[in-house]
Amino acid sequence: MPGFLTIQPFRGDQVAAGAVALTVLVGVLDLRLRGEVGDAGRLAIVAVAVAFVSTLAWRSPWEASSPRGYQVALIVCAWALSLLTALEVAALLDAEADATTVTWIAAATTAVAAAWARARDTATLTLLASLAGLVTVVAGAQALGDPSDTTIRWLLFLAAIVLALAALARRDRRPQHAAQMANAGGLAVAAILVSGFPDVFAVLAALGEPDEVAGALGTGWELVGLAAGFGLVAYGAVDEHRGPTAVGVLVLVLWTVGTGSAGGLVGWPLLLALAAGFLLTVGLRPSTPLPPPPGPPDLPDEPLPLPWRERR
Repeated sequence: MPGFLTIQPFRGDQVAAGAVALTVLVGVLDLRLRGEVGDAGRLAIVAVAVAFVSTLAWRSPWEASSPRGYQVALIVCAWALSLLTALEVAALLDAEADATTVTWIAAATTAVAAAWARARDTATLTLLASLAGLVTVVAGAQALGDPSDTTIRWLLFLAAIVLALAALARRDRRPQHAAQMANAGGLAVAAILVSGFPDVFAVLAALGEPDEVAGALGTGWELVGLAAGFGLVAYGAVDEHRGPTAVGVLVLVLWTVGTGSAGGLVGWPLLLALAAGFLLTVGLRPSTPLPPPPGPPDLPDEPLPLPWRERR
């Protein structure tokens, strides 16, 4: 293997920046060459790029238990180019732009991301693998039939449970990977909320007339969203991960906008008021003074007599 394909660690940042620029360049060329270069030509360009970047990422020196920043950037670029390669393969095969095509493309990119995450202990690729897996599940259900919105929500809910259990199982051994799985599970719940509140983003423009936008999820799904939001915020706070906290805040914002767009003061407002009052009362109640901390024993005011040898 040529030596120029082995990265010197002190030049890793420059190489990673060049790989990012190369990835963007390949994406631009892939779009601009449509109609001028055939599918096979575009696939050849992308294949050379993904092979080059993947080789750089694989041959970069391993210096710690987790990859350095430039290595993560190289691996993400390699994954993005592999996704573009799958799209070009679909175009070369003249595959229809339907759920079946999306399913096998998402499954392929899920496998690539999972392989990188396991081989190079890259938590970012764990997130990409989890998200691509969610797309695979939803697209696969659509390829098998015409599922209802309720079916899609149940699939996302079950996927979120699987990701949550996987995160708990890896919480001690691989905390970064566990946090990314929790992020993906939270995003699945966010998708459930958005599917039930189709006008959730229009609420901000209709705050003066909230009755025009009504939620359609139902109490059960709303409970799932609320529990997931609080759970993610708590998980991020306890384990000191910013990702789950941010995703939890996103879920709670979507839940608040969706459920607060219609309805009176009975229901969720009353339950939240009772929960907030109870927790604040328990947390702020007067406490019994604690005993003094243990310290050195009390010594007499007069110095202790010295041993007989020192007195002589």
